[in-house]
Amino acid sequence: MSRFIFLVFAVSSFIFYVSTDKLIGKWNVEKIVTEDETITEGIKFIELLEDGSMRGGQIGKEATKFGEWAYDEARKILTFDSKKEGGRGGDGDYLVLELTDDSLVIEKDEVKVYLTKEKE
Repeated sequence: MSRFIFLVFAVSSFIFYVSTDKLIGKWNVEKIVTEDETITEGIKFIELLEDGSMRGGQIGKEATKFGEWAYDEARKILTFDSKKEGGRGGDGDYLVLELTDDSLVIEKDEVKVYLTKEKE
């Protein structure tokens, strides 16, 4: 019985690691879609680091947003908790609608954010 419990724990840990590993890296926001409009200008980036920290800002400029991120695999919830110069923006829980090696789609309050992973 204890071997079975260990096996379940090991497999669960591996699956969590694989999903979380896909998130690590620099993501560029391609578009933001609301009920009324699609935004493709003033696009930003967010970089999710392996230690659970994050940074982000305008593409091509220095990061102005710093904080932490976490992913709840079971609920498919990606949480951002950051401090941005001049206020807060984009924090909270996002439902992960799609996650591949190079694509991420998240949603919060009926706003969908489409991101692509920057090649290293």
